[in-house]
Amino acid sequence: MAWATPATGGGAWSVGGVASDGFSPYIATGNTFGASTWSGGEAIIRFGSGPVFSGLTNDYWAPTNWLSLDSSDTDLGGSGALLVDVPGATPSKLVVSLGKDGYAYLLNRTNLGG
Repeated sequence: MAWATPATGGGAWSVGGVASDGFSPYIATGNTFGASTWSGGEAIIRFGSGPVFSGLTNDYWAPTNWLSLDSSDTDLGGSGALLVDVPGATPSKLVVSLGKDGYAYLLNRTNLGG
């Protein structure tokens, strides 16, 4: 099974491999080329079994400035997705990605939020 962003480019940055919590694979995607609407790049993506990407907002997150990141090649997916569990925290199941823009993105991996 394979998956590709609907836009050209947008490859998975999986330096350490695809992250998995034992149920779902997670990837961070890089910049796309020529996209005028969000098309899978600059995002954290969670796949269901298969692997299949649902397209639902709880299964991906892209920053509001994704187009600027695309244009400047400052990918959100400067690293692979890293899964972190913090027992007792709310939320406790997190995913981290380090962007080329100098930011660390910390997200609730049970509901990425679109």
